[in-house]
Amino acid sequence: MPRRHWLERVLWVLISGSAIWGVVEVSLGQFQRYNENPTVVTLEKDFRSWRFALPGVTICDQDRVNPEKMVQVIKKHWQVKPGDNKYAYYSRFVTTVANSDLFHLDGYQEFMHDEELDVDLYQLAIDVSPEQQVKTTWSRDITAKWTPVMTEAGVCYSINSVATADVAINNTGIVTFDPFTCKYSSLSCYVMFESPKPIDIYVHSPYDIMELTSLVSRTFLTLNRITELSVMETRTGREVRILRPQRRRCLYNDEPMGKDRQRASRVTLPACGVWRVIASNSPILAEYVVFATNNVSTLYSERYPLWISSVSFGGAAGLFLGASFISFVEIFYFILDKIIKAFQKKSNIKCSRMGYKEFLFIFLVGSVTGQIHRVCISTSNPVLCQSLDKDGSRAVCQPVESRIDCALRLARNSVDVGVFSEEEMMLLSQMQPNDNRVIATIRDVSRPEPYAFEAVAVVPNSHTGGLEGLRGGNYCHPGFDEAEVRWSPRVLKTFERVVARTDRCPDANVAGKTAEELELETLTQFFPRACRPGPWSANTTVDTNLKGRFSSLCSLCGENSGCSQYTLDMGVNVAGVSNNNRHIQALECLRTNGNNSVAYVAWQHVREYFTSRNPQDAEQYSLLCEDGTLSPLTPDVLSALTSPCAFVRQPWSAIVAASAIASTVQASMRSWWPNGANPGGNTWQAILFNGIIGGTNARVIFDDTLPSPANYTSAVRNITNIDATTSCLPARRWCTISIQEHTKCMWLRTAAYTLGIEPPISCQQRTNTFECLQDIKDERADFIATPANYGYISRQHYQLSAIKLVQNTRSDPAAFSRVVALIKDSQQDITRFENLRNRKACFPEFGGIAYMAFVNAAQERGVLSASECDYARVVGEFFNGTCAPGAIDATHAISESSTFDAKTLCSVCKPTVTVAESNFTCAYDYTNMYYGNNGSLACLADPETDVAFVEMQNIDSQLSSLGIQGSQFRALCRNNTLALANGTAGIDQACLLAYVVDSELLARRSDPLLNSLSVLLDNLDQYFGYNAASGTQHINLEMFSAFDGINDLLFKNTAVGLSEPSTETANEPARNYIELFKHLDACTSVAPPSLAKAARNYSMITLFLLTALTRVFIF
Repeated sequence: MPRRHWLERVLWVLISGSAIWGVVEVSLGQFQRYNENPTVVTLEKDFRSWRFALPGVTICDQDRVNPEKMVQVIKKHWQVKPGDNKYAYYSRFVTTVANSDLFHLDGYQEFMHDEELDVDLYQLAIDVSPEQQVKTTWSRDITAKWTPVMTEAGVCYSINSVATADVAINNTGIVTFDPFTCKYSSLSCYVMFESPKPIDIYVHSPYDIMELTSLVSRTFLTLNRITELSVMETRTGREVRILRPQRRRCLYNDEPMGKDRQRASRVTLPACGVWRVIASNSPILAEYVVFATNNVSTLYSERYPLWISSVSFGGAAGLFLGASFISFVEIFYFILDKIIKAFQKKSNIKCSRMGYKEFLFIFLVGSVTGQIHRVCISTSNPVLCQSLDKDGSRAVCQPVESRIDCALRLARNSVDVGVFSEEEMMLLSQMQPNDNRVIATIRDVSRPEPYAFEAVAVVPNSHTGGLEGLRGGNYCHPGFDEAEVRWSPRVLKTFERVVARTDRCPDANVAGKTAEELELETLTQFFPRACRPGPWSANTTVDTNLKGRFSSLCSLCGENSGCSQYTLDMGVNVAGVSNNNRHIQALECLRTNGNNSVAYVAWQHVREYFTSRNPQDAEQYSLLCEDGTLSPLTPDVLSALTSPCAFVRQPWSAIVAASAIASTVQASMRSWWPNGANPGGNTWQAILFNGIIGGTNARVIFDDTLPSPANYTSAVRNITNIDATTSCLPARRWCTISIQEHTKCMWLRTAAYTLGIEPPISCQQRTNTFECLQDIKDERADFIATPANYGYISRQHYQLSAIKLVQNTRSDPAAFSRVVALIKDSQQDITRFENLRNRKACFPEFGGIAYMAFVNAAQERGVLSASECDYARVVGEFFNGTCAPGAIDATHAISESSTFDAKTLCSVCKPTVTVAESNFTCAYDYTNMYYGNNGSLACLADPETDVAFVEMQNIDSQLSSLGIQGSQFRALCRNNTLALANGTAGIDQACLLAYVVDSELLARRSDPLLNSLSVLLDNLDQYFGYNAASGTQHINLEMFSAFDGINDLLFKNTAVGLSEPSTETANEPARNYIELFKHLDACTSVAPPSLAKAARNYSMITLFLLTALTRVFIF
């Protein structure tokens, strides 16, 4: 600073020094705050996605002494029996030990000087503790076990607590589960306890153990306590775990603890994940305890990002120095430039200024490579997740059930990035048009084209008349089983729909016809001769039928083709062109059939065919555009990567990231795969590339514009809005019973529409299954999947029938309905079904599977009349009292004129609450003590009853929860014999009264469009069921699996496929199910249209065979 006064210089030095001191002081304070408290708490506002942990519950008997066990314990330790002089003394001691707690120890004063009482008090309390007898009912289908624990209140039982490993009596030291959760938006989260004796109930965090100082719910016999809970959760974010336990001040469940330290709320390091509850109690008359949630708040404790501290530093620098980020970059650049110039001058080395920029760029890029990103990985690929769990890996595996689940999680920022197929991108453009961002496309290194494929129409140059000029001509198609270019049904049929208008049939009679049949009727009128190989329908019977009726559409395929392939003479092979490729064969079909022909094929194969295989013929052909014009196949056109016009252009598959961090994820991936290729080796980057991108031919092309899914696809391909589309058939209305189920239905509906599956689907949400059944009957909805227990009432009262039966996984016996008849072992006079006459019986529900199984077995044994169709009367008159919940509520007689009093079917039932001194109930809910499988077992324990018809699923745990020994009962088998031994363990399949599927798809038996609905379901099974491997699915949406983390939506998770409701099916449980309702079928004497009726103009032999293959029993 020349010509500056020295005093001015000193002044500026002091001012600059003070400013720098201010920056450092403020920044150090912020950094200290970060070190001391490196987390920040945010409120989760998306209440629709809230899944909060249900409470941990610990129950303690008010009297924790089992009198029978006390006799044995006193005899063991002091050799004293009841009646001895000191027995009362020792019994007081044992009672004091068992019932003492942290605040009530004064009872020990009586025994403080007695050395004979020097025994293990811990074990003594355990030895005399009573068995847990509490019946538990959750709002979700949860199977949970009570864990005996030693607490401040003595021996108790705990459930839904991950901290039980620390206090469990049989301590394993291992936590093997996460707390049960419930979705807040369901507005139905509760847990109900029923106890035959007084207990104390402690509600606490599922990450904690009970404290004696916490609020206790004390129960009394004949009193009901309903407790509403307001829950506040604090959850830890994914990066909190990176911090040391001393900094985050909590331990994760799988982290080791120090010696003599338990994970409780009072210790220095509690569990990472805090659950607080505020309870308000209101006792009213009844005999059980219900805990229900009425308000939930979810807080997330996230790691406080270090870069936020840099923001504070930047603010301080701006305040004191007037500096910004770019100012520091310039300073760094200036210093670096001076150092390098000095080194260059000293060493006499020449260096370009570009070197500085490259160095600076590398430095800046390196700052983002440390980010950790959550990547969607399919649950079917656990090996990939394990392989990514390496030191230094910046990709964290986030298991998802399907790629659609990944899209849902991306939208709410619970994952960072996922990979989606071409058709999935089309789906996202409709369901999540602006939610996320496309950061890159995935292409084939051998395919430089900008599109995954182009579908074009090739015609001779002599063609005239545009699209209409094709009428009466020949049509060559690549086929419906050609997977090489991944054409969906919509793409395969696009040309037909544009040219022949196969999606419009205003004057057609649609009754009894399938969507495929209506399409072919229109197509065959436009193209009298064609080759359209491959399956035309997902239903093999319908496919055979259609190919017989519309054989002209197979006439160009060649001799003995069976309409399954081309059998043309393709001549010699040409290098680089496969004669077995269906698109090449379709072009050969075009060439050999001369003028007035058209081939609908992929542009890439047009180029192959006319440049390598038949270049001499290229000048004779043109592309037919959608506007009716021709574009000749000149050398320039054939050398271009894209066609002049196409009927379909498909965007490439893509990598999609959450909008908020899309640019960060893209920058990280650029550093992982700098040239977009697999880096090779055994690095985590190579493993991730192979796992989600593909093999050596795959290339990642980054897109700097970061378009939304809608913008990404709209530039290439558009699909008409589903509500504005045309179809020969009306939408089939799928009835759903919850918000979550409706959401899954909407995704499935749009996915099916995206692929071009017909007819379209409409989703209709109702409150419960009964509303759906009524609406289907009244033609306001069309079909629903229901548990088998609705089989009787849906057929008898709602006049519905099974359109499909649901197949279940064979490896899980619980996936089927297995019904058994249990009698008391003490009743020696019951050995046959006939001996049940005039006895008292228990059923889980009127008309349920157990009820129908008894009727079917009793008719088979001849003890019930096969001519009686009134199932209420026939059962009511056979027994001398039953409990069949719901017998009055359901329309119990097929004939409206029935005079039978169904109240006799509920004479054994007992209410949980006595109202107006009445002890009668027939309710089919838990206000009926004997409702459901649990209730039927409790009913059988009643001394007044003789037999119970129950399902086998979870029967042992149900007996245990009721405090009933299975050895007290024996099974009465279907063959009229008794099981060889008592209990449930030895009951084999031959002894069961029923072994059937546990769910079915129901529709109106009078619906004239049942055939189209049946084939629609076959299509859904083919494209979204387990018939399609996840690697080859156009859209990875699993309709039989969990959706968005929720089980049993639309279908139970045990479902693996659909089958025809026919006795000819190879599936034994499905065959048994049809037989179960065969008598009811005869009573109703109504049959719906069968798929076999679609076989018109057939020979009688063919018609007979098709009918035999597809016969459907109607209910």
